[in-house]
Amino acid sequence: MGIAVGVVTPDRAGMASGMANTFFPLGTAVGVAVFGVASTAAVGAHDLDGPTRAAALAGDLAGLVPDQATAAREAVTAGLDVIATSMAALCALGMLVALTMVRDSDRIGPS
Repeated sequence: MGIAVGVVTPDRAGMASGMANTFFPLGTAVGVAVFGVASTAAVGAHDLDGPTRAAALAGDLAGLVPDQATAAREAVTAGLDVIATSMAALCALGMLVALTMVRDSDRIGPS
């Protein structure tokens, strides 16, 4: 928020704040959907039978035999690994964009 408001003139601070507050929940919703699909695809890529796959996706491993539960845990862990790796790459990309797009000369307030 500080960067969004800090790079505009004071008469546009409200607009910048509003845009930041609008895109934050939209980004969150899109992120949940995209990473949910990626995680589900990673779980689905494992060779699990129907009930084991359903239990893994639901996070309910209580009714599974030990071998099924282990396979389900490995599949869910693979899904979480996809999410964590993707998010780390996106964070690094966002950091690079922020470092290159916001110049010191663009700052209006104290630096």
